[in-house]
Amino acid sequence: MKPAAGSRYPSVNTPHIRYGPPQAAIWHDLPKRGTTARIHYDVIFITFTAQSIRSMNKRNLSLCLAIAMTVILAACNTTTPDQYFGIAVLNSNLVSGFANRRDFSELQQPSAVLQKDNTVGTATRIQTVETKILILEGALTKVKDLSESEETKPMKDAAIALYEFVLPVYKNEYTELAKKYDAGAKPEELEKDMANIYEKYYKEYDARYNTLMELGKKYAEAHNLNVKWGN
Repeated sequence: MKPAAGSRYPSVNTPHIRYGPPQAAIWHDLPKRGTTARIHYDVIFITFTAQSIRSMNKRNLSLCLAIAMTVILAACNTTTPDQYFGIAVLNSNLVSGFANRRDFSELQQPSAVLQKDNTVGTATRIQTVETKILILEGALTKVKDLSESEETKPMKDAAIALYEFVLPVYKNEYTELAKKYDAGAKPEELEKDMANIYEKYYKEYDARYNTLMELGKKYAEAHNLNVKWGN
């Protein structure tokens, strides 16, 4: 990949993943009043009424409650394929601009923020990076919390490897770059730092990102997920 004109690093267009919002597979309707509690997981319905409970002896009641709680916990801990894909693969869009122009443009032109006095201002570069770090740490935690199987383990591991690679760079090089921006450093110094980030980290990032994408494509195809892969 050749550098863009006037730059030591290229303007990289890392593919974005577009995917419809996951369909909610679990809902709970636990009324505050009344004698009926219904839990729906796909087509599983469990209904207890006061009358049926009164007709059970203590042993049968304990057994039924134990079975019900097992089903409820299984429903709450089940992640559907589209939800799994969203957490493990789709969220990687958060780092699709790492170490290239897409990311650096966020520092050159920081976003607007709502101030304490309810007026609109501009975020500092350090605020931009700190916010990015918080978001990525949250995304990483969600990936680590995913269950894993023989099918999903490689994809989960690839997602973790990607986040764990980029996060230290945001906490160190990106943070220092943001501080220089906020302090009014000269453009040539900022450009040099951005080029260093690209040259030092982009190749490894790109390899990890592409590994995750390939695993994500196989998973999406296996589960008939409607995913559009493109720029």
